[in-house]
Amino acid sequence: MKILILKSDKSDIDPYFKHLVEWGYEVIFCNKNSSIISHLKKTHKIQLLFICERLLQVNNLIKTVRNLQQYIFIIYVREEGSKTPVENFPSGIDYHIDKAIDPLSLRNQLHSIQQMINFSLNMFSGGSTPEMALRRQILNLEQAQKQENKNRRKIKKALEAFIEEAEKIQINDVTIKCYNFDKMIQTADKIGAEQLLYNFVSLLYLKNNPIVWNLLNYNLLQHLYRENIRNLSTAVQCLDSFFFFSEKSNEETADPLENKRVLLVEDMKYNRVLLKKILEKHKCDIVEAVNGEDAVEKWQKEKNFDLIIMDMNMPVMDGFTATHKIRELEAEGSRTPIIALTALAMRGDREQCLEAGTDDYLPKPVEAVSLVRVCKRLLTNRELPSPAKDDQMPVLKIRRVLLKSNNHIYRYVLMAAFEYLGIEFKYHNDESKVLEEVVAEEFDLIVLEAERDLELAYFIKNNFLFQNIILILEQNYQFGLLHRKIGNNLIYPFDLKQVKTILNHYSDKLQQAKRDAEKLADIDSLSKIKGQAGISAAVEKSNHQLAVWQKAFRKIGGDLVLSHQFNLHGKFGFILGDVAGHDIQSGYTASWFSGLIEGIWGQNNDPFNLLINLNNLFPHDAEEENKRFVCALVLLWDPLRSKLLYANAGIPGGILIKKNATKAKMIEWTGVPIGMFPEMDMFDHGEVDFLPGDRLIMATDGVLEAIPREIISGLGESKSDQPPQHVLDTIVDFVTRSIEVTDDLTIAVFEAKTPPEPVKGYRQSISSDFKSVDGAVAKMDAFINENTDDLFDWPLISVAIREALINAVEHGNKNHTEFPVDIDFELKDDLLRVTISDCGSGFDLSSEKKRLEKEGDLRIHGRGIEMMENIGRSVHYQGGGILLEFIKKT
Repeated sequence: MKILILKSDKSDIDPYFKHLVEWGYEVIFCNKNSSIISHLKKTHKIQLLFICERLLQVNNLIKTVRNLQQYIFIIYVREEGSKTPVENFPSGIDYHIDKAIDPLSLRNQLHSIQQMINFSLNMFSGGSTPEMALRRQILNLEQAQKQENKNRRKIKKALEAFIEEAEKIQINDVTIKCYNFDKMIQTADKIGAEQLLYNFVSLLYLKNNPIVWNLLNYNLLQHLYRENIRNLSTAVQCLDSFFFFSEKSNEETADPLENKRVLLVEDMKYNRVLLKKILEKHKCDIVEAVNGEDAVEKWQKEKNFDLIIMDMNMPVMDGFTATHKIRELEAEGSRTPIIALTALAMRGDREQCLEAGTDDYLPKPVEAVSLVRVCKRLLTNRELPSPAKDDQMPVLKIRRVLLKSNNHIYRYVLMAAFEYLGIEFKYHNDESKVLEEVVAEEFDLIVLEAERDLELAYFIKNNFLFQNIILILEQNYQFGLLHRKIGNNLIYPFDLKQVKTILNHYSDKLQQAKRDAEKLADIDSLSKIKGQAGISAAVEKSNHQLAVWQKAFRKIGGDLVLSHQFNLHGKFGFILGDVAGHDIQSGYTASWFSGLIEGIWGQNNDPFNLLINLNNLFPHDAEEENKRFVCALVLLWDPLRSKLLYANAGIPGGILIKKNATKAKMIEWTGVPIGMFPEMDMFDHGEVDFLPGDRLIMATDGVLEAIPREIISGLGESKSDQPPQHVLDTIVDFVTRSIEVTDDLTIAVFEAKTPPEPVKGYRQSISSDFKSVDGAVAKMDAFINENTDDLFDWPLISVAIREALINAVEHGNKNHTEFPVDIDFELKDDLLRVTISDCGSGFDLSSEKKRLEKEGDLRIHGRGIEMMENIGRSVHYQGGGILLEFIKKT
């Protein structure tokens, strides 16, 4: 037990206080009121407070302590000769002792105080065992709804009247003797206020058994009683915010869709079949229409539909026109709810549907839970509170939740929130049933109570490592690490914004796990181990700016040489890697790592971001002996801006030889290997001015430091007329003759070259905005007029070029104006060639064409692929680049 002692003068410590430690108490001395409050707020384990100051100096302190959520037993130490009578002590004081008390008496009294506290708690806080107390409800909803003919508005009034009456009661000796508790007991039982019901039953027991009064602490009883009143009041407010009390009597079990007439308007037969099956589960009466004109005719003929589900893109008459006509024909005040269904996914489509007169909007393909939720909301004219527009969350990817909670308030509110958010859920309150469900099915989330289910949560987490678990906690709940990660759990009392925020966190987590699984799939294969063929491919992709030599120390090497072309203007990526380990182990990891890079490099051309993404894919919880580490240097060469970007994860420093410099420069980049600290990104990164003719020498081990300076200097003096391969051969010759190679080794030389500019034409870079696109097309127009004598069908060609430029701005550079678009415009023989490069990752042409073919002639957009192919002689794509060729008029 922890004890706080307030005493301003520590030099005069009463002798018996020294014995408290010997008796097993943890003692903390404080000399200021503020220190007392600070200690109490930091921990809930303090139970006793000794006050050794004058009463006038501690009145406010006592009031503050009594307002804290935890209960502290306050003992006042009365000075010798104090004339203040005991009856004048502040009501917040539980006990007093005289300063002259002997240690043995103090020890006996502390023992009696502990018994008094335990008895009061057992008497008043909920039952003879903690399990019984946890089963007792703040508000038993099942019991409450048995009363008042299930009229929830009357239940709310009864609860509010009961709380108002309960708040008037002060628990003390007089109240227990005089108050008639029978009426409060009957009311509490009727409305299901189980915690307060137990309080009143306990008070009635005390009234009939005065012999136990001396074992009670009235301050503690009052604190527990007030806490239960607050719990009930909070429960009523929480239920009210989720519309529990707003439903009419007997409505809570009725399905708002049952027996409702629904006009289903959809031109596609299979869509009508699907939507009809969804609605028929809710016993709707469905009338079908095949287009807007058919819908208007059927609505005019019958005019008794409760709901209309309207496809917006249909032949004969579209949904926009049909909705307008229905709204014009409706009698004043008799509005039929209309839900718009559309495959459109462009910004502003929802607003366009609502302006046409619909009441809500759902994109195709329609999810059953979303459709049913919107239908119910429109039919009942009832909606749960939602966050402000600025706080709207992305669409949740959580589909299945398992909930276990004994608390009726938790259960009702969370189920209401899940239903509103379109989340399928199951409920069980039996541990064995929960475990059966977890074994049998996969849930996105399991929701448990922290107060009851920690052991169950630990068991599930230990046996189902990837199962996400949310704990329900009270606002004052503190439990070590759980408290520190309180933001990832549900805190009662709930509101929809809080629930949606937490679910969105786990939705993002699930999506990331899915993406990681896709990236890791089918890549652990030794068949992907690179060898000399991989080096040849890297050299070829670099346009022979790169020269590489590699030697495996044993049969299978763990060094990596990988490359990537990012556009048609020479932007080139290069990775030099060194995998920890030897033989099969290193080869296996090299294969695995190569697969990772292949999956994500195109979408992460920035070297530093690529290392971060790779690091996140390494196992976080692997045993030390099973961890994988990879040293890697990632380079990105942008020849048009003469910049070499780098990010390093443990590869030794390189040698930079500038074309016009007399001395070579050592680049001392640092960084730890990938996978060593999977949760930390400790990589070095930066950029180097890299002009045509500059060279960079790299190696996976520290052999470069052993090469004599005169050899490096000689390479610098002779490099103007020698290819990169000559530099590499010179270094390899020295290394193989002079150094004993005891590990896999790769040495590479990279030389900067700029892509040749158009002979008859020009090169330019523009910013990513439509004004710059217009300027670029105008410049091309002027060049064509000056140099071709109307040999090309420019009005038609310019349409294709503009489409390609807009794609580069919108899709490639995502409208980031600071990202450039590079353009080569060239006349070559009978051809007009236009090369356009952006900073994006490009797209999969075959996948895009399959999508266009599937969507058919009514598709909304497709990057203008078919148009450019029809206008141009040829269209070629490379990463974030496109090459268009056009021929002269025939």
